[in-house]
Amino acid sequence: MMIKIDLEKAFDRMEWSFVRSMLFSMGFHQDTIDLILSGISSTDVSLLFNGSQLEEFQPSRGLRQGDPISPYIFILCMEFLSTLIHRKCEKGDWTRVKASRSGPGFSHIFFADDLLLFASTSQKNTEAVSEVLEEFCQLTGQKINLAKSKIFFSANTSEEDKEKVVHHLGIAETSNLGKYLGFPILHNGRRRNDFQFVVERVQSKLAGWKSKCLSPAGRLVLLKAAVSPIPEYFMQCCKLPARVCDEVDRLVRDFLWGSTSNKKKIHLVGWSKITSPKELGGLGIFQANARNSALLAKLCWRIASSPDKPWAQMLISKYLTPARLGDGGKKLPASRIWAACKVGGAIFNKGLKWSVANGEMINAWEDFWLPSGPLRHQIEGPLTEGEDNISVKLFLGNRASISFNLPDTISKEIQGIPTAMNPDQKDILVWAYSKDGSFSLSSAYLLAKGLNLLNPVTTLGQWVWKSNTTPRIKFFFFGFVFIIASQPEKSLVQEVLT
Repeated sequence: MMIKIDLEKAFDRMEWSFVRSMLFSMGFHQDTIDLILSGISSTDVSLLFNGSQLEEFQPSRGLRQGDPISPYIFILCMEFLSTLIHRKCEKGDWTRVKASRSGPGFSHIFFADDLLLFASTSQKNTEAVSEVLEEFCQLTGQKINLAKSKIFFSANTSEEDKEKVVHHLGIAETSNLGKYLGFPILHNGRRRNDFQFVVERVQSKLAGWKSKCLSPAGRLVLLKAAVSPIPEYFMQCCKLPARVCDEVDRLVRDFLWGSTSNKKKIHLVGWSKITSPKELGGLGIFQANARNSALLAKLCWRIASSPDKPWAQMLISKYLTPARLGDGGKKLPASRIWAACKVGGAIFNKGLKWSVANGEMINAWEDFWLPSGPLRHQIEGPLTEGEDNISVKLFLGNRASISFNLPDTISKEIQGIPTAMNPDQKDILVWAYSKDGSFSLSSAYLLAKGLNLLNPVTTLGQWVWKSNTTPRIKFFFFGFVFIIASQPEKSLVQEVLT
């Protein structure tokens, strides 16, 4: 079972005595504790009654919302609830839930006052959950909002067990837990309108601005700062439907060029050019579908670089199994997150490059280990028998065994490849399009757009953003350059620009 807990007035009900005891147990110095509590308890509150301000009074508990330190103090206090749950799990009173037999178990997920509890459906687990919540509320002053809290049961749970749990906890059963941290918690497959709310949020954000009162440069700044983060938050671990991505792109295009439902305006520059970085002559706006794929590639990178994290262990143990990696694995059902990882995996694989150590694991011809790309893509003609499977270790150690001479440019690249002094050091995969080998979201976006990062193509508008003038004039020149460049006959202006 999964229990979504709603705390009633969580910040306002936190007892100061409990805050003091938690800070002391965390090892804070007494002077630091006194300083923190003096900031919390020195608050004066007054109420407005019928438009008149009543006499001020001092509260006896609660954390001020809006105070920068309040969320940190609240998170420290919630560690007490986490400790209580871990104790119950160690005693065997609370059984964790597993996504797979060999995967890690989960008992809870906390983010400030957003709580999700996981446990097996049994009388023993129900009593453990009830005892933990009762002790936590008694010491901290918190109160569970039973009307807003919900329990979701798996399909294998009997009706009798459901009734016992609901009656004991006093929390109603639900078939849909709604959202957690803005993400919809979905159960019954994928529906077409699951992410329609993303489009609605973008629409409501743009509706509050009057595009006709803003210059194109001003609209560009607002789109980058306030609109783009809305869909990107949900793109981090979900593949948005193509229809939703197209609708978001349409809203962004119309706002940028000042189009409304009543009056359409001409879009002077193509969308593919606008969604390129400024270094390549675009405006730096992101195409939704390509940005989604790039963010999912970052998710794959996080799984590969941090396999010891609990969430990564859960995905690896459930989906990276021999049964799923085989031919029949494509037909097996998968969660929405793993389906998204498959989409990002294509971009993730494109951006990987081998960092040479001893060279034993790298195919000298087919693998990407040179700065200019795979060696086979740069060499024409057939290879002799045995040459096609040669490793980089043998390739670098015995260049004379190759049946032909490599071009000078490639030979110089090979000479510049550093190798490990220790023969036992293994080759590793790094991100090809960054200086330090770490993941680069900007380069992943360009890969998702289908661009060749080894030989990027620039446009005429690249010089515009380097000019020393106001953003409004830069935007005017940006549109002017592309209009001139689109003319069929080369004019004098085109010759000057090129």
